[in-house]
Amino acid sequence: MGLSIAHDFGSVLGALVITEGHGKYLRLKHAVSDSFELPDAVRDNCLELVRAGSPDFAGILAAKADLSRALCPMIETLKQNAGKYVDRLLLVSINDPGLWFQDFDDQVGFSNWIDPVCVAELTGITTLDAFPTRDMAVGGSGQNLNCLPLWLMMADRSKTISDQHHLFLKINKTSQLVFLPASDGLEAEVPKIQSAHTMGRDFLDRVLEFFELGQVQDLSHQLNVQGQTLPRLLQAWRTQQANTAFSNLDDYLNCCRKLPLQAPSAADIVRTSLVFLIDHLHATASRLAAGNKLSQVFIETPEDLAPSFVNQIDRTFESASARLVDECGLKNGRVDAAATAVLGLLNIDQMPANIPWITNAESQRILGRLTPGRPSNWRQVLREMADFQPPAMRLRDAI
Repeated sequence: MGLSIAHDFGSVLGALVITEGHGKYLRLKHAVSDSFELPDAVRDNCLELVRAGSPDFAGILAAKADLSRALCPMIETLKQNAGKYVDRLLLVSINDPGLWFQDFDDQVGFSNWIDPVCVAELTGITTLDAFPTRDMAVGGSGQNLNCLPLWLMMADRSKTISDQHHLFLKINKTSQLVFLPASDGLEAEVPKIQSAHTMGRDFLDRVLEFFELGQVQDLSHQLNVQGQTLPRLLQAWRTQQANTAFSNLDDYLNCCRKLPLQAPSAADIVRTSLVFLIDHLHATASRLAAGNKLSQVFIETPEDLAPSFVNQIDRTFESASARLVDECGLKNGRVDAAATAVLGLLNIDQMPANIPWITNAESQRILGRLTPGRPSNWRQVLREMADFQPPAMRLRDAI
């Protein structure tokens, strides 16, 4: 089971993933997913502690206990939805926003937001958490740890011929792109997965606000209105993109201030913004793919924007077909929870899950911290770990 807590502590995504195989041979067989709202008091308390200038250690410990207790009913609900698979539940993997801080010599530190002992005791299920810490211990950023799970879930890993390169594209306030190279999984090294973060929906929201063309919630309606691109504005944005790497949205809003646009319509502004955003994502994807031809683009984005994004991406990525992640057995909006569950399975299989050239870690490491559940469940986890013999590693990687 995987639980992913939103950065604003407003919701929790949950997924129960059933697989066959181990390590890089893992195959997704079945998934149950759901989303849950955290209690307002828990959310507000966590946000207040995050925004505080100095850490309140007593308050943080109390908030961790409250958050952990709030997760337990969600775990029980997912178990009830699992049906006949409920007895096969090994562990619950939890990914939370974490407390990130810098110490006196600018070293970045991390502390998780849950109490795994509390979760394991109340549910009886072995709990896995604190994924970033092991990557950070070997010099990594502790970020982008979902890349290998995404590859396992969405890449072309055919046992006969694997030659279709895929792209995962998550468009929210910002966008995450992950290049998923084709591989049958037989090679000893991790495939050359690549990842990047860049502008997303926030770009459309800010442009709409700048031109005072309506509230942000009207964006979905505007995307469904047939508009025309504004050549001068589109060219100004492209010039800005070519001159400097994407840094912040204000640079692009300054382009709007310099152009004497004559009462542009909302439809034209939104259409121009959408075309530029997708062009920008296409350029970023081309850089990640490094000359490899993409065949599929799997998209995760809010439902209200999904049809417009899929249509425009399908037209822009000429060699690839665009589709929502639902078409590869996942659930739109809940991919993070499934990826968290896969991170847990990789820990059980003793397979390193961080990718050094993405996190800047010195080496690969097994991620997560196990907290035993009730004895019967813990013995089941140990049996599963003992039954699998991980493949041999190169000496340099093993050290």
